[in-house]
Amino acid sequence: SMRTERVIFTGGEPLIRKDLSQLIRRATSLKMKVHINSNGTLVPKLLEELRPISALTISLDGDRNVHDRIRGAGAFDAALVALRAAKTLPSVKVRLTAVISSDSIGAEDALLDVARREGVDVFFQPAEHRLLGSDEPNPIAPPIARYRETIDHLIAEKEGGAPIANSLSALRFLQKWPDGPALPCAGSKLFCRLDYDGRVMICGRMGEYEESYSALDLGFREAFMKLNE
Repeated sequence: SMRTERVIFTGGEPLIRKDLSQLIRRATSLKMKVHINSNGTLVPKLLEELRPISALTISLDGDRNVHDRIRGAGAFDAALVALRAAKTLPSVKVRLTAVISSDSIGAEDALLDVARREGVDVFFQPAEHRLLGSDEPNPIAPPIARYRETIDHLIAEKEGGAPIANSLSALRFLQKWPDGPALPCAGSKLFCRLDYDGRVMICGRMGEYEESYSALDLGFREAFMKLNE
């Protein structure tokens, strides 16, 4: 009734939900586009359930050595199997997403090589410089100087036609991270986070500062509108 256009199922790992196929069918029956962020492990097993979705983003942080070191032995091969399986779904746009962290920095060219071979784009994002919802520093945040050199390299690659999903303007903004002007937040205006327990939040990234209202108690519309009070 609020004309929601897109639902993104993320996590953790959303494909472990037993009722995900029911949620997908419900959302698509209401003409909502469904996007899913996944590590890919369960994609081949659930391929038919994913057929109605619009987009699937699979996490890949580097080449086999880097990705498996971060996520466990076999994770790289599992992600590629998932990517190739998902590409057989004609209406699903598939891409990769990579976190630039102290554990993965330097693996960007290897990721772009994978993207070129597989015919998909890669979206790059930095590891947060603070732990989520905290003032504590994130131990895997990339070194700033090397991070900025990496973004400069990605800008040059993008200008040369590399399969990078970020726009040039977004990369130039990221080049200043974690400094530079803050972008206006559209949380509670254009989007929100609906958590597993029914809490409606601005974005889920504010930790103890996050206000929330229960969609189970108030209904989604009222819970969402209260975020703007």
